[in-house]
Formats: sequence, C-alpha cells, structure tokens
Amino acid sequence: MNQTRARLLRAAAELVVETGWGGVSTRLVAQRAGVPGGAVHYHFTSVDALLRESVAPALAALTAGLRAGLAASPGPRDGVRLMIRAVTDGPADGPGAILIGEVFLRSTRDPVLRADVAAVLAALRADLAGWLAGHGLGDRAAPVATVLTATLDALGLHRALDPALDLTGVEDTLLELIR
Repeated sequence: MNQTRARLLRAAAELVVETGWGGVSTRLVAQRAGVPGGAVHYHFTSVDALLRESVAPALAALTAGLRAGLAASPGPRDGVRLMIRAVTDGPADGPGAILIGEVFLRSTRDPVLRADVAAVLAALRADLAGWLAGHGLGDRAAPVATVLTATLDALGLHRALDPALDLTGVEDTLLELIR
C-alpha cells in the first residue's frame, strides 16, 4: 500500500475516535497525516470513502481476535466467556470501543458502510454458529450465535454509556444459552 494512503487511513481512524465521524474533515486528516490537503482526494473519492476504508482494519482485527480465541477455546463455555471478556475487560471509553460505537452509529445513515458492517457481522455469526454446532449445539447454534453477538454489541454500548455498569451475573446468564 502507498505510504501516503496508509498515513491517511491511520489518521482518519484516529480522528473518528477523537472527533466523531462527523467531525472528520479533509483538512484535519491531511494535517494529522502530514500530507498536503489534496492527497485525500487524490487517494479517495470522498471523505466518507476514506473513513469507511479506515475503520475496516479495526473491524477485521476485532473479529479475527474473536475467531482466534474461539479456535483456542476447548469448549463452548470457554468460548462464550472469551467473547464476553472481549467486550467487558477493556476500558468502556477506550479507542476501540469508541471506534466501534462510531461505526455502528454511522452505519444507520450510510448504506455502503451498513452493508460492509452487516457483512462482517454475518460472517462472524456464521463462524460462531459453525463453532457452536461443532461443540454440540446442533440446530440451536445459529440462533444462539445471533443472540450472543447481538448481546455483546449491546453490552459494549451500555458500558460506553455507563462505564460503572455492574455486569455481575451477566456471564452466567449468557452461559445458560449453551447448556
């Protein structure tokens, strides 16, 4: 990948976290990346296209981490615990949590981003369902995967809004889905 393009993508993702999706401008991205303002439009058709592409690595890293953790988990209870902790162990107001929140919010108004995020989530649900089926959940695997992924997204949102949220008992409650 071209070095200027990579710097623009990195700068855009950082700015989404710092200013929110709507606060990112061509000028801010170019300034953060240390490149001329025209570089943004040379490498990307629009600021929205730049922003969409800039968040893709974060989504890929998040889902890759979950998949790797599941593959290393000996059974469904351990895998579900891993997924819950992926959402609950990090800081509620950390850059990753903020970026995911911004992406989900923007997806409600950007059909291209919505389709991209929906595809990532569908692939994660399918992989989780396959993993759960391989661990004895049978016909329940797909609905359980949907409930788990949606619940984890909601937990992330609730933690972002209320970092002091008491999650005592949540893990045990979700583990009931796989008994």
